[in-house]
Amino acid sequence: MLRLEPHPEAAREVGPLGLTESWLVDIREDGAVAFRTLPAWTAGEPGSGIETAASFAELDYGAANLEVLRERATRPTAALDRFLEACRIRYHRPAAGR
Repeated sequence: MLRLEPHPEAAREVGPLGLTESWLVDIREDGAVAFRTLPAWTAGEPGSGIETAASFAELDYGAANLEVLRERATRPTAALDRFLEACRIRYHRPAAGR
């Protein structure tokens, strides 16, 4: 199991942060992607955190999953852009208004 929780100092500085869209993602060197949607939670509240399985089954991986993940990222952000760039995956934001 993997437990996700905010860093205590960041939680004190920023305060509670509602996370409504987040995913645990694994991208293999061959480009196969596995991901799972995490439940909404508020980081920074006392005892906040969530648990999820830390690994994926072989059947969870697929090249098409990257497109599914992109579609679910309804509000592309600079953080998502940096993440995909770090994984050496090209990601093109749709033009405004699309």
